[in-house]
Amino acid sequence: MGGYLIVNGILFLIVGLRALLKPIDAVAIPYGLEGEGIDARNYLRSSAGGVTIACGGVLLAAVIYPMLELPALVLAVTLLGGLVFGRLFSLCVDGVPGLTPWIAGFLELLGFGFGVYWLIDLAR
Repeated sequence: MGGYLIVNGILFLIVGLRALLKPIDAVAIPYGLEGEGIDARNYLRSSAGGVTIACGGVLLAAVIYPMLELPALVLAVTLLGGLVFGRLFSLCVDGVPGLTPWIAGFLELLGFGFGVYWLIDLAR
């Protein structure tokens, strides 16, 4: 499970830092969005940057502090499950997306699946 937490923690930190430092390049442009205003940048930096960095920090902290393993695992599964759910809902109501959302969604689903595996393993 430590490897899962480390890999996901690092990935969340990288994605979050990129969104925090370059919100338009990291979040808006790849998805065909416009976000040039201060309010748009503020929203992208907080939701895609700050939240993701915080989650990555919790996952990495769980590697150092074993008492955080279960909460970190639940956080990862909840966050990744929410992302997968949102993408599936969008697929149903909005139609088929381009390549970037498919790649992101596949990686999110993979992370979700491994997280569920580790939750089940931890419950034994």
